[in-house]
Amino acid sequence: MVGGFYFVTNGVRTRSRGAEVDLPMPLTERTKLELGYSYSGAKMTIGFSAGVVPELVGYSGDRLRGVSKEQGTVALDFAQPLANGRDFHARVDAPYRGDFWTAPPHSPTAVNLPGFTHTGPRA
Repeated sequence: MVGGFYFVTNGVRTRSRGAEVDLPMPLTERTKLELGYSYSGAKMTIGFSAGVVPELVGYSGDRLRGVSKEQGTVALDFAQPLANGRDFHARVDAPYRGDFWTAPPHSPTAVNLPGFTHTGPRA
């Protein structure tokens, strides 16, 4: 963020490769366990300097800003049929997001935020 305003600009060239898996496992007729994992190898393939905002600098091989290498989730889902064709659903999950950069890593304002998890009911 520069001067209190966010902006979006294109870099020169990037590449994103990865994999994702989602494993739903029925435990009972109404309950299932879900496991999910994703890996993203998103990076710049050509660097840049002194672009639209001079303090943004990117080198070939740098990870992309805002992209975690790894993410995962564990969830327990329950469904109960109700009257009139309606269903009651309850879900508890524990998502994880790996560390990510707030700006291209070699920029002076870049911060590598640590990975985190959050547990509890979600709306």
